[in-house]
Amino acid sequence: IYVLSHNNASMNGAGTYLAFTLPSAQAPTAMNTYDPLADLIVSKGVELAAQPTETVNFEMARVTALAKVSIKNLALAEGDAVKSVTFSCDKPIAGKITKMMISDLVAGNYPLAQSEVSTPATSVSVTLPEAQTGDFSYYMSVWPTTLDAGSACAVTVVTNNDNIYTKEITLPKVMELVSGEITAFTVNM
Repeated sequence: IYVLSHNNASMNGAGTYLAFTLPSAQAPTAMNTYDPLADLIVSKGVELAAQPTETVNFEMARVTALAKVSIKNLALAEGDAVKSVTFSCDKPIAGKITKMMISDLVAGNYPLAQSEVSTPATSVSVTLPEAQTGDFSYYMSVWPTTLDAGSACAVTVVTNNDNIYTKEITLPKVMELVSGEITAFTVNM
């Protein structure tokens, strides 16, 4: 779905804010992909003195960050398989964000500040499209943020037999999740 927001003061109530929601429950349609509903792409603002008569080209950018999470050494019971994984941390990584149209977002500066997240979620749960029995990787989409060294995080794996495995992690170094980029990391269960 593509939206054009036309901030014309002569309109009945000029549009000043845009709201984006990054779902904390994500469901990719295939392994090695991410949930299309968690893929938010915004154009750089274009300001013209008059109604254009020629084609206007828009420069697009992904405002979310992507994380490729690899799960290693998970000892599953015989016949069991992983159906979902939840990544939790101590900062907002999903939820609703409200952004002024005249701010950096429109200017084309896409990183979003944590203070702008109005209904934060500190975890993202991904339902895998295929049950996994060995080491595997999956993608999640998150708000851009910096997780500081020493941040408390956790990875929780739920299996088809409703077994739950949790690995608590204290980040040994800074992890930057940057808009439009993929950050990869491995969790040794």
